[in-house]
Amino acid sequence: MRFIKKGNRIFPSYLLSKVWYNQIMLIISDELIAIEEAIDQLVLDLKKTHQYKRYVSAKQAIEDDLELQADILSFQELKQEYDAKEELLSFRPEVKRWRRELLVQKRQIDCHPLVVTLRLAQVDFQTILADISEEIASAVSQVIFVDTGLPLAVKRPSHPSGPYQNIKEKGI
Repeated sequence: MRFIKKGNRIFPSYLLSKVWYNQIMLIISDELIAIEEAIDQLVLDLKKTHQYKRYVSAKQAIEDDLELQADILSFQELKQEYDAKEELLSFRPEVKRWRRELLVQKRQIDCHPLVVTLRLAQVDFQTILADISEEIASAVSQVIFVDTGLPLAVKRPSHPSGPYQNIKEKGI
C-alpha cells in the first residue's frame, strides 16, 4: 500500500480517491479519516469471526480437492458448449440429453459435501454482513431498505407507482 503525505498527516493513497469535493478545493476531513479507520477496524474484526474462518477454510478445502476442481472445470466447459449452441437448440433432437447431462453434473457438484459446507459458511457470513448493513442503514434513516440477498429474508414490496402502475401503462 502506498502512502501520501499532505501537510503533517500521512494518508493511504486509496483514501485520496475517496474524497469529498468543494467548489474551491479538495477537502479531506477528520470525519472521513475516522470513517476509513472504522471500516479498516471492521474488516479486521470480521476476519477474526468464526464464520469468516469457517468460510475461508471451506473455500480452501474446495480449492485443494483436485477431483472436485476437475468436476467444476468439466461442468464449466459443458455449460459453455451448451450456451454456444443455445440458438440452435430448438432445432436439435439431442437437446434434452445435453440439458439433462448439464443438470446432472450441476447437481452432482452442488451435492458434494465440500460445496455444501462452503454454501452454508457463505450464508452464515452473509448474515453477519447483512446485519451490519442494516445497522448502518438504520443509523442514517429507518426507511432505507437493505436487500440482504439471504434466503428467506424479508423482501421489499414493489412500489405502488412502479412498472405498469402509471396512467399511460394502465391505459386510462
